[in-house]
Amino acid sequence: ADIRHKREFAEVREARQRFQRFFEMSRDLLGIADAQGVLVSVNRSWTETLGWSQDELIAHPISDFVDRADQAAIDQALQALRDGAETHSFSVPFRHSSGGSRILDWHVTASEQGELYCVVRDETEALRASEAVDLARQETELLRSRLVDAVDSLEEGFLLCDADDRMVLCNRAYRELY
Repeated sequence: ADIRHKREFAEVREARQRFQRFFEMSRDLLGIADAQGVLVSVNRSWTETLGWSQDELIAHPISDFVDRADQAAIDQALQALRDGAETHSFSVPFRHSSGGSRILDWHVTASEQGELYCVVRDETEALRASEAVDLARQETELLRSRLVDAVDSLEEGFLLCDADDRMVLCNRAYRELY
């Protein structure tokens, strides 16, 4: 019986070590919180992404790191999970230790014991890139509109073709001639 207990203990220790390696290697922010949303365990990606130490994060409610205006999303998620929802997703700005914030996309599921398993992704750079693309599209459309207006105001006929001799742009004077 003593050998069996030692073997079981070794298996449990090995399983715990495998879990910890897996938990720590993720680039996503992985965490476990209690039913009230108080963090009890976080991986190192939290400290790398947000600048807070693990000690500063653990034993604090998630809502402590979110502006009041955004706490409703967290409260709603916690309530949905308490009401039996299997998973809940939401995005909120989360305070960085330097004073700024990062946009975090949360995917949370509850265990039968009420623990919350959180997989969180920092979407800040993706959102900034998307906003930059949108801005570039708007600026391109504005410049295109200005170009069309300028070409259209020419008194002489104007035709612009691409490398394959396909018409790209012409003005009103050209259209009246042809």
